[in-house]
Amino acid sequence: MEENALKELENLILDKRKVSFEIEKVEDQLKSLKTQEEHLARELIPSLLNRYGLSEIRLSSGEKVIVKDNLKASIADKNYSLAYHNMIDAEGDDKDQAENKVKSLFKVQTVIEDPSPEVLNLLMENSVVYDMKHSIHPQTLKKYCKDRLENGKTIPEGISVYQYQEADIK
Repeated sequence: MEENALKELENLILDKRKVSFEIEKVEDQLKSLKTQEEHLARELIPSLLNRYGLSEIRLSSGEKVIVKDNLKASIADKNYSLAYHNMIDAEGDDKDQAENKVKSLFKVQTVIEDPSPEVLNLLMENSVVYDMKHSIHPQTLKKYCKDRLENGKTIPEGISVYQYQEADIK
């Protein structure tokens, strides 16, 4: 490469590093602002309204503040099987009905770990999809957990639930 092309390349690399640094700074600022917003919405505003026994209020500005109970639910990858079976057990005595209800919540894919070459060839020759994995949409899991808690039932082992209050300003 010519010397002026190398110099141009060095300048472009320097510009890229500067832009990358600026992006990191802005991402850190955004993360900090989101943390502040969450602290206000989930802790400070609900705490103030709870202190006065309120769950909603309309301000003179016309804004309405509503504090709602909310939750986040998740299942760690290593706990999917445990959670799945415990959800079936938690649904009651009729195992077939319980299993059908829980199955309807999950998407299923087949995964074969370390299959033999013969098995893989057989699956490929017959166009069989061979990944199998249980997964549940986060909103479906949230609704399932919320329904159980509202009905006074426990959350099956393997599911992590975080309950909180959150202010919504309209």
